[in-house]
Amino acid sequence: YWNVEFQDVKNGFVIVGYQKNANQEKSIILRTMDGGERWSQVGSAPVTAIISDVLIIDENNIFISFEYTDGMISSLYRSTDGGVSFEPVIPPEQQFSGTVSKLTWNEVYKCCQLPALDKKGVLTLKVTQGNNGSYNGGDTVAKYQSSDKGNTWKFIGEE
Repeated sequence: YWNVEFQDVKNGFVIVGYQKNANQEKSIILRTMDGGERWSQVGSAPVTAIISDVLIIDENNIFISFEYTDGMISSLYRSTDGGVSFEPVIPPEQQFSGTVSKLTWNEVYKCCQLPALDKKGVLTLKVTQGNNGSYNGGDTVAKYQSSDKGNTWKFIGEE
């Protein structure tokens, strides 16, 4: 079980991974609306990469992060319909400060981590360079924030 979480005494989710091998696993998303008496499958994770973490904001908004492998569209996906469907989270590209050799923003910053949710409802997302990053020594990350549950992302800076 990757995540078992209840929003209140009646409504909850379970995200289950299975048939895991070196770099893939299948998953299902189960939901209850009666305190766990009955569960129904509402969907599955959008890719078969290994799940890294899950953030359930409410009964509609779910984020699932995956272990990044080269060629992925995104390592972070978001559902706005309670896990029925997902879309990739792709933060807006920025301009590099200074000169960078022929790299585009998304070629450098490609591995989205699971966003952190603060008490005010603001999501903070860090996007790393992955395992083979070389920009600024491979250590810098791009930081974004969202005040609308991930509908839009504002670039905060590099750190």
